[in-house]
Amino acid sequence: MPRGCGDSASMAAWTTDYLAYRAGCDGMVRHTKMSFRDPAFEGDVTYLDGVVTARQEESAWGVPIVAIPVP
Repeated sequence: MPRGCGDSASMAAWTTDYLAYRAGCDGMVRHTKMSFRDPAFEGDVTYLDGVVTARQEESAWGVPIVAIPVP
C-alpha cells in the first residue's frame, strides 16, 4: 500500500467499539458478523450508521436483545 491503512482487524474493532459505546455500561456486544472489502486509508473518514431493526424482550441469556445492522 502506498500509505498507512487500517486492516480488517482494526476496522472490526472500530465497529465493535462503536456498538459497545452505544450499548452503555449495562449492555454488551454479543455477536458480530462483518465483511470489509476495502482498507481504510490514513486520512480517510469512516461513518457508521445503525438502526435498531429487531428487539427481543426475552432471550435464552435472560436479557433483552436488539439487532442493529451497521451498513
